[in-house]
Amino acid sequence: MSLGEPHLSSTVPGERTRTDRVFAWLLTAIVALTALKASRGLSISMWGDEAITASTVSRGFSDTVDVLHEADGGFAGYSLLMNLWVWLGEPTEVWLRLPSFVAVVATITLAAILARRIAGAVSGLVAAVVLALHPDLVGVYAIEGRPYALAVLAVTGVAVIVHGASLTGLTARRIIAAGLLVAVAVSLHTLTVLAFAAMLPWLLGAVRATTWTRARTAIAAVVLAVDAGVIVVMLILAVRFSYLQSWLTNLAPRDWPDFLTTVASLPALLCVLGGAIAMAVSRRSPQVPDISRADVCALITWAIGPTVVLLVGGWLYRPMLLPRYVLSSAVAWAVLAGIAVSIAWQLAARRSWGRAAVLAAAVPVIAVVLLTPGALAHVDKPEQPREAAEWIAGRHESGDGLLYAPTWNEPALRWYLTESPDAVLGDDAPVDIAAGEATARESGAYWTPSRPELVRAVETSSVGSVFEQITEGYDRIWLVSVPGADGRWRPVPEVGTPLSEELTERWTETAESRDFGMSRVTLYTRPTA
Repeated sequence: MSLGEPHLSSTVPGERTRTDRVFAWLLTAIVALTALKASRGLSISMWGDEAITASTVSRGFSDTVDVLHEADGGFAGYSLLMNLWVWLGEPTEVWLRLPSFVAVVATITLAAILARRIAGAVSGLVAAVVLALHPDLVGVYAIEGRPYALAVLAVTGVAVIVHGASLTGLTARRIIAAGLLVAVAVSLHTLTVLAFAAMLPWLLGAVRATTWTRARTAIAAVVLAVDAGVIVVMLILAVRFSYLQSWLTNLAPRDWPDFLTTVASLPALLCVLGGAIAMAVSRRSPQVPDISRADVCALITWAIGPTVVLLVGGWLYRPMLLPRYVLSSAVAWAVLAGIAVSIAWQLAARRSWGRAAVLAAAVPVIAVVLLTPGALAHVDKPEQPREAAEWIAGRHESGDGLLYAPTWNEPALRWYLTESPDAVLGDDAPVDIAAGEATARESGAYWTPSRPELVRAVETSSVGSVFEQITEGYDRIWLVSVPGADGRWRPVPEVGTPLSEELTERWTETAESRDFGMSRVTLYTRPTA
């Protein structure tokens, strides 16, 4: 039995059955261990962006639609999908993150299937292991109530379908399934369209391998029209609300290696490098395993193409590159890693010391995995608003005030104090002194609208003149701040920071202060006369 056989059709039926069985059992074990690892982080506190999602999707469907006028248009479809999901359960941490968790497990499985189809069972298993150890995909986004893991799953599903079609042609089912997944992926996150563009070699192969009938042509035309419409709508929404990404900066050349490592993962890069070295050492061998050029071209383009496009787009238009925006490229890198190891394994078998050398080369890869945060455990969220809310609840007094500085820091703590099904204080929570009369839900907004007179005071640099009016009736105010925030991102009028400057200058800071990730909660009291 040869797990490294790239072409299953070349093996005898009995051997192929045994290979299938071993592959299935090993893949199941990899997926199960990954699920066990990731599941430990499902119930930890949501951070700010997740809390915004929770607040948005836990409203009525029409209210969720209304809030899209100021939502991140890049994943409007995710908000609507999760609204329906929350209707089936409760907007708790586990329930909101469960789709992402399942999506990552399914992605690992599909990536293994794709890699095996291209280069054999060893390739599939290596791809699964590489993805299972990916610090961002598993350590972060498997337990994130946001669209990125679901988008990666949809892209990977399209890759499996289109690659299969490049071998045996498009059927009506394949056309409909691929078209549906493209529409879903783009609605989840607009920039997934770049990954689909990278799959052009497979698509061209699929078109050539297909016997076109009138029915198939008609179905393909309808699917293309629907997908084009979804892409256009999502691009318009993404551009319209691009101010929400105003905090981004262009990636400096010195940061390119770190970015590449984040997207691909260091184990994947080391595997690809090892495969390249093995091929270089055996360059005179006429028996280098045969891998389709179309497969290699599509995978390399998928691995680096989206990053290059967004990098250049940032130079020409505005910064738009983050690792999570090109997260599906991690799948391409994992498949390339699997192919590289499969090639190295097969070439090594032709030398007496070859496979011992490959196993020895695996030692530094294992060491890297053990030292990489997020590879073997989930990555802590940047904020812990649930713990902050519980800490305030244990120390607050009736009539306390609350101030967020910067103002955008509000939704996360608001969710745990007053909005979530298990809100720690509800109506008894400290009052947001900068808030107007309408709540975020009543206003169809992410953030609670600020008091109009406070906004005018900030615009005229006269916050000091209204400070006493704003704080009248309060003797204690909890300041929720973000030390080190540079103020570049202002999705809402920034009233919290100038008001906090007056508060810290005029009032007395107490010993009641604690950090919760990037946020800090401090109690201030009115000075005695």
